[in-house]
Amino acid sequence: MVSVGHLRYAALLLSAVLCGCGGDSDRVLLDRADLLLRKGELAEALSAADRGWRRWQGDPSSEYHWRFRLKKAEVHLAQGGLEQALPLVDAEPPARFGRLRAVRLTQLGTARLYQGRYPDAESALVKAASLAAESGDRRLQAEVALRRGTALVRQGEFDAAERAFHEALVFGRSAGDTFIEASARGNSGFLALHRSRFEEAIPHFERALELARGIGARKIENSSYANLGKAWQGMGDLERATEFLSRAEKGAKAIGDEHSRQICLGGLAGIFQEQREPKRAAAAYKEALASARRVRDPYSVCAWLNAFSAVSLDLGDVESARKMNADALELASRLSSADSRVGATLVQGRIAEAQGRVADAETIYREIAGSTIETVSLTWQAQSLLSGLLWRSGRSAEAEAGFRHALVSLEQVRSRLQRAAWQLSFQSASRRFYEDYVEFLMSAGRTEDALAVAEASRARVLAGRLGLAGAIEKKGSSGAVDAAGFMRLARDSGAVLVSFWLAPRRSFVWTVTPDGVRAATLPPEGELRGIVDAYSAAITFGRDPIDTGNDAGRRLAGALLPLLNIPAGSRVLIALDGVLHAVNLETLPVQTPKPHYWIEDVTIAVVPSLSLARARERSTRSRTLLLIGDPRPPEGEFEALPAAAGEVARVRERLKSFQQSVYTGPEAKPPVYGDAGPGRFSLIHFAAHATSNSQDPLDSAVVLSQSPGGYKLYARDILKLPLRARVVTLSSCRGAGSRLYRGEGLVGFAWAFLHAGAENVVAGLWDVNDASTAALMDEFYAAIGAGGSPPEALRTAKLALLRSEGAWRKPYYWAPFEIFSRAPSFSLKRSGPEKH
Repeated sequence: MVSVGHLRYAALLLSAVLCGCGGDSDRVLLDRADLLLRKGELAEALSAADRGWRRWQGDPSSEYHWRFRLKKAEVHLAQGGLEQALPLVDAEPPARFGRLRAVRLTQLGTARLYQGRYPDAESALVKAASLAAESGDRRLQAEVALRRGTALVRQGEFDAAERAFHEALVFGRSAGDTFIEASARGNSGFLALHRSRFEEAIPHFERALELARGIGARKIENSSYANLGKAWQGMGDLERATEFLSRAEKGAKAIGDEHSRQICLGGLAGIFQEQREPKRAAAAYKEALASARRVRDPYSVCAWLNAFSAVSLDLGDVESARKMNADALELASRLSSADSRVGATLVQGRIAEAQGRVADAETIYREIAGSTIETVSLTWQAQSLLSGLLWRSGRSAEAEAGFRHALVSLEQVRSRLQRAAWQLSFQSASRRFYEDYVEFLMSAGRTEDALAVAEASRARVLAGRLGLAGAIEKKGSSGAVDAAGFMRLARDSGAVLVSFWLAPRRSFVWTVTPDGVRAATLPPEGELRGIVDAYSAAITFGRDPIDTGNDAGRRLAGALLPLLNIPAGSRVLIALDGVLHAVNLETLPVQTPKPHYWIEDVTIAVVPSLSLARARERSTRSRTLLLIGDPRPPEGEFEALPAAAGEVARVRERLKSFQQSVYTGPEAKPPVYGDAGPGRFSLIHFAAHATSNSQDPLDSAVVLSQSPGGYKLYARDILKLPLRARVVTLSSCRGAGSRLYRGEGLVGFAWAFLHAGAENVVAGLWDVNDASTAALMDEFYAAIGAGGSPPEALRTAKLALLRSEGAWRKPYYWAPFEIFSRAPSFSLKRSGPEKH
């Protein structure tokens, strides 16, 4: 069905085409200018409006004099041309043109918005609303409500703004105007952004984008991309934010929308700042600030001044920060904008602290931390800054109370999030707060408390799904399982626990045994990243680091293993962090008594968090196997897996005492996973291709045979079906995860299966070899069938390849697979060290 809005656009387009052929009428010319404006073709819209304006400029008694005059002003405002627009709205149409009086007040209110004169803007728009209501023009009423809502947002009147945007949506729909509907949805998202309700903003922007695309409204399309970028930035998903903001910046530049472009530039600068690239951020803020000044947008000028001053502090340039902050504070006072004032005041506090004016800084931080503003990210920052200041002033008890208070606020926001993707992104966004808290505790010598806080920050999404978040929060003063609990886990599991924490200033590693907790300091994450990247590249390129004496491997092992000081023959549960997720620590080269890989000394399982790990779990102990493999995906899209059929046959043979449900060939379709009732199986095995999606890891998929609903089993579908499996094995490429979320780890299939309730998941870090994988799985299930625990069975299989002749002894072939575990269930008999 074609909407009234789409029919109206078709009529306008036809008028524009006829207009281009000659014989323009004033009505057609106005319609053409309006259509071009809505489509975002601003230069062409201005040309059409200017042509009519020149025709009627000398006759103010004519209706068309005012219509073209005000249309030209509207286009200038859309371009950011405030100076050009103001003279066109300074005079009032005659009383007989009541609707045009409303239009003029609407444009005047918009100009006042751009000037930052928000009360004046609202006053003009209230009068415009009254005149628009008298005219009965629903479209005009909607446009007035949209602009009034924006003025209310800038003044912090969020509830009133929400009513205005809803009113605009109702008027727009009743007028059958898709453009207005798209604008209203976008503005509702804009309001949610200002409330720091990023998860609420995203659906609004997605709907606005869909509507804008349908009618070719490029300006709204660009704005939707930009706002989606800002929303995902607020959620901590910087990769997706960068993609959206970059696309919006290019689109705004293409249509000459300088006002929108400077917002995109500032958003990208903010991402550089979060990525801790202050020099790059400073350059981008400088460009955004210059652009905002060109279009005379005081709100954005204030925002970029404020952000630029914060980056200058990061670079150690206190004087430049002070000057820009003074300008931002002065501008914020004229804007009557709550968030502008609070943001500038927060930086003022940082400057005071940098200048040694501790009492002034404390006063500022306390005022913001205790405020009721809805921009909660500012209150978190203030509370974190206050806590750090109190600690440096020797007031540790007050400092910790502040951190705890901020933690409560953070958890309240987290609890509102419904979708897994939003929860994951928010987890990343909150990481910086936890980094400050851990640094505070470690600097105070409180090693065990720092470990508790670090572990409390991990796998929060996973904990919520498994119903464990409440249990975690009730234990320990810091809101995490305490050191005593970790020592009990070490005793009950018979394993050494290791927790890594990577941060910009300095990193840490904690080692937990039944006897206590030991901590050591590691290099900053940036320093470790280069070493890990180099070593990972050597392994995935098929080299043998032991034979070649790889320097990166020696450096990484030298940085980690002496600090861990774990005896040979130990079982190890490791909570990884940051860039360490990209490397299998089993491949670390040990130099004594002769060069060998660390896997020959220890048995390792990777846990999402020590607070989630259990020595035992109530998984199903039935001897049941669900095996899905050797499928027939669409021809030409994926290479054949020659070894898959043999792998399936060998797994069946190794587990012939198990009750088996096997789906192969054309029967290996996505629906069979759910239809089989996966919650009743103790072992689940996939032998198939997999695809990874780094943008949305829950869209990663196992590639199976074609069915009416497609041929992919998605990670998001796996989340919906509860499991009690002891082991799920993904004999495919990159099943471990396609994207790293700070605080949650690698997210992909392994995470999805743990999320669904599996105890252990075997999955690959990189693309795997078909033949060597089949051999490894054969050895793995032989050990499982003989009663081995999953971590020990996987180690046995890897050692078989490592000690074989030929290429398979290289880490590329045996090391891609890791075991990700919540309950590793080591066997009672402890394995001894290997002989070298």
